[in-house]
Amino acid sequence: MEFFPAWLRVEPFLLAGLALWTSLAAFNNARAFGHGTAYIGFIMGMGGLRIEGVPDSPLMGRAVKHSAAHRLVLFMIILLECATAIALWAAALLFFMSTPPIDPSLAAFFAVCLFMGLGFKLLVGGSWFAYYAHMDQAQITHFLMIALSVLVLCLLRLGT
Repeated sequence: MEFFPAWLRVEPFLLAGLALWTSLAAFNNARAFGHGTAYIGFIMGMGGLRIEGVPDSPLMGRAVKHSAAHRLVLFMIILLECATAIALWAAALLFFMSTPPIDPSLAAFFAVCLFMGLGFKLLVGGSWFAYYAHMDQAQITHFLMIALSVLVLCLLRLGT
């Protein structure tokens, strides 16, 4: 028997908050696909490293300037965001079921690991293209996603 009913537990609300954040990111990226493609193009084209009068960085060899690649990357990001959001929503809902088909804590762990993986994918992908040069807020957001994931995983562990 659970000590607290589901509506008094913090886990489903944390999961729902992450799910809402991820759902909104996916919706925004899909809604403004053209703008997002240009944003990804700036990152992958390493526009932040181009400084007039200064020789190109040796990192510039990594630049990808093909708009088809930028669209593909953004499409893949949206798919990952959607999959993560669905997993988070499902895990949150499992906490409210009287007899869930799978353990809600296990589903929550999996969903939060997906969220953390999304954060790492964005962080590492952006770092490959040196997005930290002029987009430090994006990098901070990706670090925040990872840190928040660790915190939620610790709270989930305490709840079991």
